[in-house]
Amino acid sequence: MPAAFRRVNEEVESLGDTLKQAREEREAEMALREKVEQERDQANAERDQLEERVRGLRTELRTCKRRAVNLSTYLEQALAEKELISDDLGFTQQRLSVQLAAIMSEKRRVWKLQTVVVHGEGEEVGTQRNARTTSSLGSGREGAASLAF
Repeated sequence: MPAAFRRVNEEVESLGDTLKQAREEREAEMALREKVEQERDQANAERDQLEERVRGLRTELRTCKRRAVNLSTYLEQALAEKELISDDLGFTQQRLSVQLAAIMSEKRRVWKLQTVVVHGEGEEVGTQRNARTTSSLGSGREGAASLAF
């Protein structure tokens, strides 16, 4: 019996080794499953973050598109207003040129009139002096005073 007992003992040891190996494999499988679950959870969390970011970027894109439309509209309005101002400026410039020409013409006319008046007064003063000089030459002293005057 000792041989049968030894065989049973060897069989039990072999079964024990097999059981131990099965436990180690099961523990390795459990550790692997746990690692897979952790990685899956991490991947799901990253996916959720990416989806949230995509939603945020889509919202930002819609906002940017609205701003672009608003800026385009504003630019069109500003260009139209610039065109109106440019037209008004051209009209005002023409009007001021006409007014300036009229003012310069009036100024030349006034200068001519002033020249005529100054020359006319000069002739009149000269005529008065000549008349005084002629009349005072006969009296003597008054003529000298009149000439000095």
